[in-house]
Amino acid sequence: SALDGAVAIYIDNLATGTRYTDAVIQAQFQRIKEELNRKPVIGRSLVSRATLFVRHIGEYRQQKRADPETILKQLLASASQQ
Repeated sequence: SALDGAVAIYIDNLATGTRYTDAVIQAQFQRIKEELNRKPVIGRSLVSRATLFVRHIGEYRQQKRADPETILKQLLASASQQ
């Protein structure tokens, strides 16, 4: 399905993210948060999604894999909290 394809792309992006050091990821994340915090409504939603993405990169870095079903559940739970 299209959703499965989107999750596969997301996981591929996690793998790509592990090519960068944690310091680089954190520095970029900080910049993104600062920029998004200037946009109160959409910024909060995007910071939440970016936070989850950074957490997923860390988990992928440790486990060398990601479970698509778990990732999808976490993404949907995050979206429903908005």
